Amino acid sequence: MLQPVLESCLSLRADEIEVVESIYPESISTRSTSTPGELVVDLELSIDLDSDCDVLVVDNTSLQQGNSHNGLSSFDSPESSGRSPIPLVTKPQPTKLQTLSHLPPIHVSLTLPATYPLYDPPTVESIIATHSWLSDHLLMTFKVIILRLWEDCHLNEEGILSRLFELTTQDYGLLRKLGILESSGKPRIRIQHANPRLLVPLLESHNTLAKSKQFEQESFPCPICLTTLKGVRCLRIRSCGHVCCRACLKEFWEMSIRQGEVGVVGCVDEECVKTGAKTKDILWSSVSEDEVKLIVGEELTARWKQLRHKRLVEKDPTIVICPIPICQAPVFKPPLVTGDEDEDAGWNRLRSCQACSYSFCVLCRRTWHGPLSSCETNLKAELIESYLAMEPDSAGRREIESRYGRSYFQKLIAAYQEAKLNKEWMDKSTMACPGCNTRVEKSAGMKCARCGMHFCFRCGAKLKTENPYLHFSDK
Repeated sequence: MLQPVLESCLSLRADEIEVVESIYPESISTRSTSTPGELVVDLELSIDLDSDCDVLVVDNTSLQQGNSHNGLSSFDSPESSGRSPIPLVTKPQPTKLQTLSHLPPIHVSLTLPATYPLYDPPTVESIIATHSWLSDHLLMTFKVIILRLWEDCHLNEEGILSRLFELTTQDYGLLRKLGILESSGKPRIRIQHANPRLLVPLLESHNTLAKSKQFEQESFPCPICLTTLKGVRCLRIRSCGHVCCRACLKEFWEMSIRQGEVGVVGCVDEECVKTGAKTKDILWSSVSEDEVKLIVGEELTARWKQLRHKRLVEKDPTIVICPIPICQAPVFKPPLVTGDEDEDAGWNRLRSCQACSYSFCVLCRRTWHGPLSSCETNLKAELIESYLAMEPDSAGRREIESRYGRSYFQKLIAAYQEAKLNKEWMDKSTMACPGCNTRVEKSAGMKCARCGMHFCFRCGAKLKTENPYLHFSDK
């Protein structure tokens, strides 16, 4: 071949590779071979969908291709071997539907001769789909697509490398040509695979990683400092999708947790702040524990959880604290197992801690003693009263002390007397809120600090929030 023609081909090839490397620097690599002028190009073709698309993974274990049974390679044609392909037999199987915006890349290795792209086509050395999400039959179809693409391009003195990247990133081009895109209505991709249970987690993992990389490369304005930063320095809240820079979130969340304001630890976007204010819920939060830990670390996350549990207990009077000293987790009230609304009745006294699995009575806080047995609270009070009524150093006192232990029993007496004095003061100086049964001192006014209910301190009647003083009128 004439030297000017060869130089023209090499120049076009070099220009094409330079352009592709400038646009997709991480997706192309080249290496020389022992043949003069020949070049091997390795491409990583990312399959980026236009938007979140439904991907249907079909379990088609009965799909059999004549190519595999005849011992042909993925790029051999059945007709070229003189054998007839075995017909495809498909039996309906369960499917897995996912919503994805990225599919695993396809690695293509091409050998470009010195006369490419004007006279000779590239040689397809290999096509590999990451995680094998494309069948051998579709990979062979992709090879045919590459060769036909060269036939169209070389007439215009163009290469195929840029066209290959456009084919995999724009308007589902490759997926349409492979015949796995269902375009009736909303686009849906149909993938046939022998083991969807294995493939689906791999697709989801790649989609998450690809979206994370895409997020890190984009720029976002921070709603706090109003600075535009790269996504690698920001956090996207999963529940709402809003973005804020990590530095601002770290400073704000750490300050809020240290001051005990756990209700404001959440998304700082104006929309979410208004939503949180409308809920009037001090525990409302748009962020997860993992997101809080990512920003403030484990120590402050533990405090955040502890304060939320504390606020939850204060907010809901039906929640009790697990009596196990090393646990102290909040225990929720289960649905009533009997029609009796009185929680003193039978099984309604049972509580089970989800953290340590300790089952106890909500009244006496002791190990669950069954629905029929009464609590030992009264028995303990009677025992202490009888002990105090005895003469010091009497035989009766020595018997009780030897049975329960002198030191332990003295602690019981001290706790009993303190509780008795507290009860006397509570009965004399406070009144139970008719809403949540919290004891309210008269100096605190007519509004319960826990549930916010207005009530009359003299008779205990509930008052209307709109006009609580109507109860005291002469009418």
